[in-house]
Amino acid sequence: MACRSTHDESVLLAAAGSSVGSWAYKGGAWRVLHTFKATITCMQQSATETRVLAIGCADCSLHLYDLLLHKVVCTVSLGEGVVPCDVQFDPLSKQYLLLLCRNGSMALYGISGEQHALSQVFALAKQPAAERAAAFVPSQPGNFISISKKTGVLQLWNVSQQQPLKSLKIGKGPAQSVQFFPGSSKALLTFQDGTVMAYDVASQDQLWSTQPGHTETIFDCCMHPVDPRLLATCSYDGSVRVWDVGSGSCLKTLDVPNSACRESQPVALYSVSWSLDGSQLAASGADGAVYLYDYAKGIAVKRWQLHTQTSLKVAWHPVDAGLLASSSMDGSVVAFRTDGTKVKVLRHAGSTSGLAWHPTNAFQLATTSEAGTVHVWDLKRAGNDCLVQTLTGHGKRSFSVAWSPLLPQLLLSGSDDATARVWDVQTGTCAALLLGHVTEVRALCWHPEVPWLVFTGSWDSTIRAWDIRSRACLHVCNHHHGDVYGLSIHPARPFAMVSASRDTTLRLWDLKGLTAGLLPRCCMDGALPRGQVEAYMTHHLHLMCGQTSEQVAEWAAKHLKANGSSSLAGLSVPARVEMLRRLSELFSAPGPASTMWQLAAAAATHLARAEAGSDAGSGLDDDAAAAAALMQRAFSSSNSLLRSGSGAGVSSSSSLIRPLPAKDSCGFQHVAAARLALVSAANQLELSVRGSGPGKSAMGAAKQDEALQEAALLHLQAGQAERCCELLVEAGEWDRALVLAPAVSQQYWAKLLRRRADVGAKRGAGARQLLPLLLAAGQAGALAELLLAQKQFELAASEPALLGGRRNSLPPLRGVVITSCSGTLQPCASTGALCATAAGLDRSGSFGLPSSPGSARPASPSPPAAAAAAAEGLGGCSSSRCTDDVVLKSPSGCIARMRGGGVGLGGGAAGSGARAADGAAMQQLAAVRDAQAVTYRRQGQPLLAACAALTVDDVAGAVSALHLGHEPEQAAMLCLALGELGGVGAGLQDRVFAALGSKCEAAGDWEAAAAAVKLLSRDVGHHLQLLVVRAERASRHSRPGRAAAAAAAAAEGQGAAAPDACQVLRQRLGLLESSQYAALAAATSDPLESTRGWLLAGDHSRAAAKASTYLVPLLESLQQRTILHPTDSSLSTSSSKESHHQQPQLVQLPEVHQLLLWQGCLDSFDAPALAGPCWQEMFAYNLLAGALRAFVYGYVAVGSFLMTCLKRWLEQHQVKFPLCRGALLVLEASAVAGSSPETACSLLIAAADSRETPANVM
Repeated sequence: MACRSTHDESVLLAAAGSSVGSWAYKGGAWRVLHTFKATITCMQQSATETRVLAIGCADCSLHLYDLLLHKVVCTVSLGEGVVPCDVQFDPLSKQYLLLLCRNGSMALYGISGEQHALSQVFALAKQPAAERAAAFVPSQPGNFISISKKTGVLQLWNVSQQQPLKSLKIGKGPAQSVQFFPGSSKALLTFQDGTVMAYDVASQDQLWSTQPGHTETIFDCCMHPVDPRLLATCSYDGSVRVWDVGSGSCLKTLDVPNSACRESQPVALYSVSWSLDGSQLAASGADGAVYLYDYAKGIAVKRWQLHTQTSLKVAWHPVDAGLLASSSMDGSVVAFRTDGTKVKVLRHAGSTSGLAWHPTNAFQLATTSEAGTVHVWDLKRAGNDCLVQTLTGHGKRSFSVAWSPLLPQLLLSGSDDATARVWDVQTGTCAALLLGHVTEVRALCWHPEVPWLVFTGSWDSTIRAWDIRSRACLHVCNHHHGDVYGLSIHPARPFAMVSASRDTTLRLWDLKGLTAGLLPRCCMDGALPRGQVEAYMTHHLHLMCGQTSEQVAEWAAKHLKANGSSSLAGLSVPARVEMLRRLSELFSAPGPASTMWQLAAAAATHLARAEAGSDAGSGLDDDAAAAAALMQRAFSSSNSLLRSGSGAGVSSSSSLIRPLPAKDSCGFQHVAAARLALVSAANQLELSVRGSGPGKSAMGAAKQDEALQEAALLHLQAGQAERCCELLVEAGEWDRALVLAPAVSQQYWAKLLRRRADVGAKRGAGARQLLPLLLAAGQAGALAELLLAQKQFELAASEPALLGGRRNSLPPLRGVVITSCSGTLQPCASTGALCATAAGLDRSGSFGLPSSPGSARPASPSPPAAAAAAAEGLGGCSSSRCTDDVVLKSPSGCIARMRGGGVGLGGGAAGSGARAADGAAMQQLAAVRDAQAVTYRRQGQPLLAACAALTVDDVAGAVSALHLGHEPEQAAMLCLALGELGGVGAGLQDRVFAALGSKCEAAGDWEAAAAAVKLLSRDVGHHLQLLVVRAERASRHSRPGRAAAAAAAAAEGQGAAAPDACQVLRQRLGLLESSQYAALAAATSDPLESTRGWLLAGDHSRAAAKASTYLVPLLESLQQRTILHPTDSSLSTSSSKESHHQQPQLVQLPEVHQLLLWQGCLDSFDAPALAGPCWQEMFAYNLLAGALRAFVYGYVAVGSFLMTCLKRWLEQHQVKFPLCRGALLVLEASAVAGSSPETACSLLIAAADSRETPANVM
């Protein structure tokens, strides 16, 4: 236990064993302050008297230690069996101390005198025996909370009262600690299952919580052999956990029983392995045993004591489902069967830690040794002849081994000497030595598709990606904060990798950056770039060689042939979406990407029907059924997603391996299928309750009521108000049902009132309790009979007067059209408002749906809804146009709002009024989804933002979210699949394809970049020619190690950046020789064409001179327009649906338009080929063009940054520039006026001040 010293902030106070000491941050010196007779159990420093420490010990004593005097100033013996478990000083007083003990006793102690004498002041009620943590509430003087480390029960106390003020079960199991945020009622709670929670004691609300996870080092992780969503992990905490990779949630926790020798602690587990069919798991433990788990049952079913010391590795045979092997520190490797029979015992001279079965040779096994050697065994041989090869090279212990899944002769090993080695087992030689880690190498992993790509994890907390051909380290990942012990990739999702670490986290990595050109070539060509695995040493482009890519390639070729097409362009929209979905899944992790493509398929069906003019019909028509069938294929059906296994944010876009961010729920449903999904989920809940009758299930009454209320809420979201009322009645929630009933019909409400009265009468309710119900229901006869039967004559006599004082019929609710007793809410033509949107209840991804949704997004969102009403009453609205609100509170406390004037979610709405209401409902739904997409995008989760947009057929919004979120591959694929049908503008598509080409270009894959450029809608030839110029520039200034292709080129002397490859690229694009372009450049009068010609001829100096000759007068003209005629610069802004930003009308200026055309040339200049001043001038032009392009696209922050860089560049290098500082300021002001008028005004004022004395004007 430790705490930062409030007496000296540079010192950490800590207790270890029976000693308390201090640790200086700066010098790193540890100093023992005092040693007690017994183990220290708790410690706290006073916040008001900082020199005093309170220390509790296991010998039932409490001490006060003076930090200035360096001695114990007071000791109190608490009595036998009274062991302190927590001690807390009152933060507002120097005189009081709270003590909690393991036997359940709690007491307030007073501190008096200079000698700090301790005496008990007040004893609180004794609680059940358990350790507890406590903390005073800063915002509530005298109040404190305690939380049980056994049950997790939270209690609020006051130091003046014996009994707790409140007891709260927050449902997270045994607690660990509690700490308040300074000056507030919000506390941070930690639990023994790894959960961290923020809790507000004042409002009793859970503000935030993480998912449970491992609490100790995670030593191993292993993907399920069949399902790429499932991941198994094992930890020092003694548990095996199974995770949903797509959602990040922990599905099951499997615990090992305590060992016989350590009954107080679980057995640490070091390795985990799945059986071939994924129905069982095996884990090896610190007690030398191997445990067998039944995944379906979630329990350990067998235990084999195979070793006398710790077993560090267990592995299931890749072919024989009944064969396993385990290694141990006792020097043995045991091959055994699931019935416990030992097949072979392999003895080593020292301890052994790692083993690996050969992927194709059923009898071959590789193991490690303490001496550093790697052994290869053949189990079919008898006796000592099993050892067939010993590989020598490591200087220290070899710890782990892994066979290549593609090249069976290659074996990878990691060692304590901080190296990894690739062995050629056929020759017995080391094929590659991988140097880079600074400490022991522990985790190893081969890529299942790219044969030369391997990954290693080390005690230095890094993960490294290697090209074994060149021995080059391609990328280093530094996101873990502890030793990396496990790496795993599923063959079906080869570009997503999971890592496990001592920092108790799992991290999911995106590997596409290592092979940046693969996915673009796939989505543009509709075929996978595959190569022969044996020729991997000569691959100059990224090629795939695995079994999964082979299956996908065969499927794609088959479907292209069946549709009579050779490319994606010739396929129908549904076939194109399906093919791109398959390709996306190959390159993505399970989760949002899969959901996005299911939504894209549903949107394609819905948009195609809308374009054909077919009627969408009523809620459950063929369209909804088709969309629902498509959505059922989505991998992520769960509503909760992993928090603990994700990376800490997304790294920069230049990173080759990106940690995938934490995700929220991706249980989205398309608008056409959401109602069906809601009804289906509600029916499932009802079935679970119906099957829990006597003798059928153990579901208790409370659980049944909770399930019924949840089903009612789902029915309400689906628009089935009457069914919702009936379920609420069944759950005993009469009041809520009666509040909601008028939304169905007046007659239904009266009927429900009578039923409520009948139930009350059967339960013996008196006339006075039933009178309001029967009176409101208009049941005069029944009321009279009841009063007479109970001899309430006076009240019966007054009944006619009471009935005469009320209207016999209630006015209908405004905006509600009563059409039938089906309980389905119908639209109101007069208001067009929403009914039962339940926007605050979005668990399944559905916010409330119109009966016949349109395909287009609304031009503007509808006004926000009124504030939520109280949970038990009717909501109000100050506006005279607003109708009465019906409010339903869910079991979880969420509020569903039924607005009278709403649109029905089911049932066919007829007439023009219904269609108008449907349009309003679609606008409201689209506005909600748009806001949700913006939130996801700002959180760095573009795939989820795209999912939100696609639920309402907003393809342009989805593409924009992916483009802004740096997902160019997914954005380009969505454009290719649904761009035309979804109304994605040519401008947005061009930006997406240009971004994709730039990404391929940065990775050195020029062929993929050229394929992306060919998708542009205009100036294709211009961009292709400049692409060749940049490829030739890269060949002259290649940077080894920037990507796998560059690393291979460095090793083999060939690659995409080699000069001969550039010549091949010229030929494939149909370009001329360099000498021919020189003649064309000299002959043409077009300055842009001439500049491009000189660049293609390789004469960058002449190209720069030509560019300067044209750009100088161009910018002088822009300056004249900007400074002398500022009204022409059009400071107005307009909304751009494609970019979701306000963008200025700069593009309307002809000079700006011309400069943007020149940016490709400016990007292609080779700096070393130009003289210093010339390069500085060209770079300034490029900065200006980049800033203007960013402004035009709506990226205001990027444009402002580039303008700042331009001004600094001009000042630093004294560049002669056609635009004065004032003109630059006016241009920037015109761009930011829409988003920040104050900034624009400041810029214009600065421009006015600088106009008369422009700096660096030609």
